[in-house]
Amino acid sequence: MVAKAQLRHTLLVFLCVIAAACGDDAETIDLFDAAEFFPVTDSLSRVYVVEEVIISPLGGSDTSRYELKQVVGDYFLNSSGIENWNLYHYRRPDSLSDWTFLNTTPVRIQEGNYIVTENNIPYVKLTSPLFDGKEWDGNAFNAMPPDTYHAEVIDFQYLSRDEPVQQIKVIQEMLLDTIVTKDIRMEAYVEGVGLTYRESILLNYCTRPDCLGEGIVEDGRVYKQSLKEIW
Repeated sequence: MVAKAQLRHTLLVFLCVIAAACGDDAETIDLFDAAEFFPVTDSLSRVYVVEEVIISPLGGSDTSRYELKQVVGDYFLNSSGIENWNLYHYRRPDSLSDWTFLNTTPVRIQEGNYIVTENNIPYVKLTSPLFDGKEWDGNAFNAMPPDTYHAEVIDFQYLSRDEPVQQIKVIQEMLLDTIVTKDIRMEAYVEGVGLTYRESILLNYCTRPDCLGEGIVEDGRVYKQSLKEIW
């Protein structure tokens, strides 16, 4: 595809610039194509196990566990030549139940950015080239304030592979405050597999004078999504 060929060319130029600018003693930087961590093969299906806890302001909590299926669907080029896909999501309470359609998530690749639209808001999930320590603005294509994403590259022994592969861990937010708000958001992508894990923890703590700093959660949400199978 044209966009992918352009991306490979961009990576090659990027590597050549680095090679020309660095001396023999310079540390080598491993660069990775985001396409290797975000495969969008037609009809590719992934099933995840989701655990979700909703904490209400009234002091109660609701815990649910279910399966989520993601299927790569329609591919098309828009009028600007930008590659687009639809990801179809289905949900079921357990492996013995039938799937129920949940929603459609648009994905596009623009200037090396893998942009996923969630709840009508586009986020830059990955961007090429990837390397350990790379940072980018996850809100670059929406109207919200800048949000710095940080990539960590890890050697990973995936169960279906004989040799270790690369895992990209994307830290979207790591606010560990236990006084007002805890906000932790991260995703993990495995080479040749795609998204394998997603975690989101948003907890709002009591800030009244009688409970400030005691770690009492007033409301919040804990969401964990783990890959179960892919085909």
